[in-house]
Amino acid sequence: MGSKFKMRGSDETWYEVLGLRENSTPQDIVRAYRRKAKETHPDKAGGCKETFQKLSEAYEILSNRGKREAYHNTLRARRYEDREGQELFY
Repeated sequence: MGSKFKMRGSDETWYEVLGLRENSTPQDIVRAYRRKAKETHPDKAGGCKETFQKLSEAYEILSNRGKREAYHNTLRARRYEDREGQELFY
């Protein structure tokens, strides 16, 4: 599946996949996952296998305290790198 902490070919974060903010509680994560899983499950009419897999991967990372912390560190590093690459004008 590739790196669990970097979404392949997308700038979208795992939080955005679930429709959440980064400061969401574990309960928020569970609720958002269950709601979206019902909507996107491939066995349901209109469901999509790829979308459901992406959703499941997001939930796997964000619902695990250690993986979520590592993911936050990855996001911070990526944002820092993005800022370092930009010229600042004063």
